Amino acid sequence: MTRLNAAPLPERDWINTFSQVGLTVTQRQIGAMRLLEPVQVLRDEGVIQTVQIVWNILTQPLIRDRILMMR
Repeated sequence: MTRLNAAPLPERDWINTFSQVGLTVTQRQIGAMRLLEPVQVLRDEGVIQTVQIVWNILTQPLIRDRILMMR
């Protein structure tokens, strides 16, 4: 099971953090995280890595159980 004691920063804190290192925010977008959605995995990982991930999920029960719990 994935357990993290972490929380995302509020938007203003992200902007302040970027400003502190000399970056300027010119555009921002806020929305739901889609980390385990198949289309997003394909976008993030590419075809070959997505196939490897799917293979691991199908063939390794511990990984499959962990993914299903996270979803």
